[in-house]
Amino acid sequence: MKNRHGVKHGRPEEYRGPLTLAEAAAGMNAALRNAQLLLADAKLLLNAERYPTATALAALSIEESGKVSILRGLVLETTPDGLRKQWGRYRDHRSKNGAWIMPDLVAKGARLLHELSEVVTATVSTQRS
Repeated sequence: MKNRHGVKHGRPEEYRGPLTLAEAAAGMNAALRNAQLLLADAKLLLNAERYPTATALAALSIEESGKVSILRGLVLETTPDGLRKQWGRYRDHRSKNGAWIMPDLVAKGARLLHELSEVVTATVSTQRS
């Protein structure tokens, strides 16, 4: 049964189709703006020694940043199965959290692909659980 706005009771129906370049670009820009705002708020809370809330907002900022590569992948997908997988990644928290460690590994000296395997290994193991 749908409400007066045409939405089923409970969760709205999720979009699972392809994106145009313009839609993906708009989504990427919005995600980056959200990430910057969340990070700025996290810094304010950190300075106010509100550590749990600062941490939560920092994690949300990382997730927003992680949407960019997934949106890029959605534009490149052409098959229904590929779209389904990419939208699954977009809605999965773990898939959007993997990129934060890359700059840390590079700062610690990782230069070769096998030295960055920690990112892939951690992401694959969490996706299987």
